[in-house]
Amino acid sequence: MTNQKVCLQCGSVGTSQEFKKGSVLTGIVFLFFFVLPGIIYFIWRGSTAYQGCRVCKSASVIPVDSPASHRMMAAGQMPSLAVIENVEKHKSKDTLVGTCVFIGIILLLVLASRAC
Repeated sequence: MTNQKVCLQCGSVGTSQEFKKGSVLTGIVFLFFFVLPGIIYFIWRGSTAYQGCRVCKSASVIPVDSPASHRMMAAGQMPSLAVIENVEKHKSKDTLVGTCVFIGIILLLVLASRAC
């Protein structure tokens, strides 16, 4: 239960999720047509990562065991700790696609260096 968060925007309780600005598809298009801007785009996209609410994608999440969340429970603004969802241990699809693209770029660079 240590990973559980409370969203201050919508009041939902659960695990947070990593979100990033931009799109993997845009990054792939940049990489195929403009290699350097594509690399810069993926570096920028990685720098915008934040942990947010799975329901409303807000960055305003706090731990369940914080004093602020206990005040919200006492005021009836969120469910009690007994009904909090189980922790999910799956990576987001976006992170998996980004990792595959990164590995593909490395393999492409290795093959290009051998061709020279």
